[in-house]
Amino acid sequence: MAGNGMSQIGRFTSDFIILTGATDGTLNMAVLPFSNNISHGMTSGDTNDITFVSSYPFPGSGKVANAARRRLLAMCVKVYWAGTEQSRSGVVSFGNVPLGSSPLTGVTPREIASSVPYTFRFPDAGVGIKWRPSEQDLEWRQGSLNNGWETGIYLTCRGLPPTVNIRFQITTVVEWEDAVGLTSGTPIQQYGLNEPGAQDLWSKAVGFLDKTGHWLLDNAEAVGHKAVDIAKLLM
Repeated sequence: MAGNGMSQIGRFTSDFIILTGATDGTLNMAVLPFSNNISHGMTSGDTNDITFVSSYPFPGSGKVANAARRRLLAMCVKVYWAGTEQSRSGVVSFGNVPLGSSPLTGVTPREIASSVPYTFRFPDAGVGIKWRPSEQDLEWRQGSLNNGWETGIYLTCRGLPPTVNIRFQITTVVEWEDAVGLTSGTPIQQYGLNEPGAQDLWSKAVGFLDKTGHWLLDNAEAVGHKAVDIAKLLM
């Protein structure tokens, strides 16, 4: 939970089916928390470059679209065979991948499969993977820039028959704080540094001011004394 006690946590699930084309033998997906986006692309073979397209909104993205800041706490991606049992074939490979080494262009299904730790024959029931966040993943986010050390889930389904349904279920747990303004009737929130635990001086100063009370009053003498006291505290 965020330190100011005004955050909200929600669990969201998206469930959808993708139909491969008549000449497609692979279906590939990138689930990208930092951009609130799910992209997918299909190719005819393992060694063909994938053209990823933005496909589906990240579960919960509509709820947090106008949030002041957000962070993903947990995620799970499950894949199901949605075709007939007679046509079931192929393998699924997936894993957590650092986004700095995972472009959405110039990558093939074989390269994804060789870079992720898990490969399964397509089961008759679903197979899934849980997301393991890096330290950077748990930082608060106010935009969609990727710092390169965050992670996403990449997966590739290879050896598929043409024109087959593949079902995906993606569940997320998101923490967010609503944006507030001068006319919202809600106290203005003041945010500290992005990294929890790396803001000792800021925390000491704010903690001292909160305990003294009335420090926002326009009183030059009082403000002057508080500033001196804070300087002593932080030195």
